[in-house]
Amino acid sequence: MIEIRALKPDEWSLLTKTSELEREGFHESGLTPDSLALMARCGILLVFIENNQIIGEAILLRYIQENSALLFSLVTTSASRRKGRAQQILKEAFKHLSSHGIEKLFLTVSPDNEGAISLYTKKLGFKVTQNLPDHFGPGKHRVLMEKIIERKQESLSQ
Repeated sequence: MIEIRALKPDEWSLLTKTSELEREGFHESGLTPDSLALMARCGILLVFIENNQIIGEAILLRYIQENSALLFSLVTTSASRRKGRAQQILKEAFKHLSSHGIEKLFLTVSPDNEGAISLYTKKLGFKVTQNLPDHFGPGKHRVLMEKIIERKQESLSQ
């Protein structure tokens, strides 16, 4: 069974395990436990736990003065890839964002990451909005994408 929950900034053991996952997915760009604690304090750090192991995470940061958020990070363990885990994580994130009044979710992705682009556009309904040349420095291009978050329909009793 998979447990999905938001980490708190003082859960150092889980933050350390999440940092290990970040390094597995992003190598030297992976976030440290103290950076993850800050992300948990300022945004939402969702983790997926299966058999007492963190198998995926998503970091969501809210834009100031807008009903929008940024998917800052999404990663799964190598053993969990190509099994629908990232899609499952994002669908849970969409519910969380909707319940907090978020109307749009943005993300950036490398134009070379065809698997991620396919997941975002074909399975999750993101639209490419802009190409960002040299976004992370010379030769480090990104694609900006956005998704409209469907609002939860509340039942009306009369």
